[in-house]
Amino acid sequence: MMKKIWKVILIISIILCVAGIICGAAAYLMGGSLDELYQNKDALPVLEMLSPSNILNIILSYFGM
Repeated sequence: MMKKIWKVILIISIILCVAGIICGAAAYLMGGSLDELYQNKDALPVLEMLSPSNILNIILSYFGM
């Protein structure tokens, strides 16, 4: 039973990774760039929230480090 659950989780993870790669490639090929995204004042709070340093700080504070 557990083997089937992990197999389903693996398949869903692979599908989401492939979909993310396809979406990223499509955005890049359509002329999107991260520099322009960081200049968007509406997107900036979300980008700051999802920055690697902020995520690392959240994880470290969760473990009390």
